[in-house]
Amino acid sequence: MLASFSADDLISTDHQALSKAERWQLIDQIDARIDRFQTLEKMSFPGSLTEAEARKTLQALRLKRFTVWNSFYPKFNTLIRIGCHAN
Repeated sequence: MLASFSADDLISTDHQALSKAERWQLIDQIDARIDRFQTLEKMSFPGSLTEAEARKTLQALRLKRFTVWNSFYPKFNTLIRIGCHAN
């Protein structure tokens, strides 16, 4: 079931090589995929492998969306990058 909900293509996309319009399109695609994974997470049994995978993928998608969105504001890029890797 999880194979039909893959997000690897969006997560691995190099957003720095994309134009501004293409980055907005990527954000829209990520938002749609986030909605699908949130639905999958809600339908899963608590503590199941499917729920854990959905949660992990959601976290990666949200980080990717934030990174792409942040590319529109390069002044803040360094500060955010430091904050993302502080964990």
